[in-house]
Amino acid sequence: MIGTSNHWKPFYDESCDMISDRMLKGERVSEILESYPHMDVESCDDYNGVIGSVFFQSFNGHAKWLRFHIKYLRNLKGKVIGIIETVEDITEQKENTIAIARANTNLEIRVKERTMELLNVNEKLQKEVLEREQVANALFESEAKSQALLNAIPDMMFHLTKYGICLDYKTPKMLICRFLPTAFWEKMCFNFCPPNYRID
Repeated sequence: MIGTSNHWKPFYDESCDMISDRMLKGERVSEILESYPHMDVESCDDYNGVIGSVFFQSFNGHAKWLRFHIKYLRNLKGKVIGIIETVEDITEQKENTIAIARANTNLEIRVKERTMELLNVNEKLQKEVLEREQVANALFESEAKSQALLNAIPDMMFHLTKYGICLDYKTPKMLICRFLPTAFWEKMCFNFCPPNYRID
């Protein structure tokens, strides 16, 4: 607002010195910005000025993000003769940036949660694999012991149904069986057992 002292009105409810006013009074830009901790400063130079953005809860009745470019106007000798200030509404750009940052944060959280779930599942699977290996090893050892006991028995052994039908048989290595397998398979044990071994 050139030629007036009302340049504060769009930004504040009461009259106050703005950054440009304090710069004209000779305050250093770096010192002025200490009073604006909420400003997102892009650049700060005590000789040239400042570029930054600020969120206003109510700017002409609306919440806005505004970008300020406040620059010293100097003569050929470098003496400050004025201030040039431009204001840009960057609300849409800022809201998009915030939305993207929020989405990235949520994505990171979901990725971490999913990673933990996968780690837990992988840990459970590893435990199951280890348990199955232990069971398999125990079963193998048990079968090996059973096989060793069977191999140590010097007599022929038969696998019979409850009706006495032969399904399989085993002959010790030191015993020579003079009969063909067909003499036993699917035959009633009474058909191939010697009479003195039969129990009626």
